[in-house]
This record gives sequence, C-alpha cells and structure tokens, in this order.
Amino acid sequence: MLRRFRQANDLWAGLDKLAAEYSLSERITDLLFDALLGYRLRRSTHVKRAEIEERTATRDFKRLVDLGLLRAVGETRGRHYVAAQRLQTLRENVLADIERHVEDLYPWLRARLLTES
Repeated sequence: MLRRFRQANDLWAGLDKLAAEYSLSERITDLLFDALLGYRLRRSTHVKRAEIEERTATRDFKRLVDLGLLRAVGETRGRHYVAAQRLQTLRENVLADIERHVEDLYPWLRARLLTES
C-alpha cells in the first residue's frame, strides 16, 4: 500500500513539473493523471468532470496533443486520447525508481518456501 501511495505521489510530482513548465491548469493535470493510469480520455467525460464547455475541452485536448502529452486515437465520434510517449516515459521512470527502493519485508520467506516444497 505504501508503494502505491509513493507511486501516486511521484506521478503527481512529475505532473506538477509539467504543469509549471507549460502553465497547465489543475483540470488538465487531473486529466493527465488519468492518462498516466492508462485510462482512455474522452472529450465528453472531460466536459462533465471539469464542468466546462465542449469548445474548452476541445482546446484542452488539442493543446495536450500539440505538447506531445496525449495521443489521439480514432476519428470523430469514436475518438479518444491516451498517454503519449512523454507521459509513458514519466510513468516508466517513476515505476522503475520505486521498484529500486522497494524493501523486502520478508527476506527469509523465499528460502523457507523453497525448503518446504
């Protein structure tokens, strides 16, 4: 559980840096966090969650695609957005860093299980 909290914290820290770099609003960082988790993003969902107009949502997605943070998949009605390579790299770096710092709470367990088999 601690690892999940650390992962979420580190992902948010990375998004905060991107938000500062590109002057992104909080509604955008929320959207990007969902993309980092692997969710498909849709304009209609963004409109409802952020309580914004469709034109604003369209501009948000266009900007994020232009910045290389999201990638559009599909056309017109079936279009959705997913994390582009830059966000995927951020996620991979955070996960790799956390895995390096995972402490084995039961170092003796593996040997014990092998001897009991």
